Amino acid sequence: DVMYLDRDLQPETASDLFDTQTRLALETMLNRAPNGPVTQKRVAKIFGGPALEWLMKDLAENREEFRSRQYHQMAEVGSVRVFLGEDGGAIAMATGQVIRVGVDPVQQKVVNQVFNLGARLVWEPNINLRDNKLYPHTCREAAYTLTLVSES
Repeated sequence: DVMYLDRDLQPETASDLFDTQTRLALETMLNRAPNGPVTQKRVAKIFGGPALEWLMKDLAENREEFRSRQYHQMAEVGSVRVFLGEDGGAIAMATGQVIRVGVDPVQQKVVNQVFNLGARLVWEPNINLRDNKLYPHTCREAAYTLTLVSES
């Protein structure tokens, strides 16, 4: 989780940095257990403003289903495309898959689900580096879609 931000980042290096931060953000957002995010401590460090509000709402809306079905979910990020902005930020588009395992509460059977993942994250320079120095950028906008591919 430690990142060093060099003042003289070249575009290829900056893209690599945003790629890494996007993967970390998606894992933070989507790796969940029945009681919430697996890495809860990272949520407020990586996400800010509208992205944090949106994520907290998403977690609240899915909380009961994750608890009642004892879902465990992991994201596998495949590709990330980074579009660098002139303001030191970036937009990242990612694809991958999400694997979810739980229990059907009626039939008491294990359920395995696989989803295709599509995500868009907007990054800006972190203005709170004193308190949050491990993350050089903050995600200010986030959205994802999950499309069910298989269920057994």
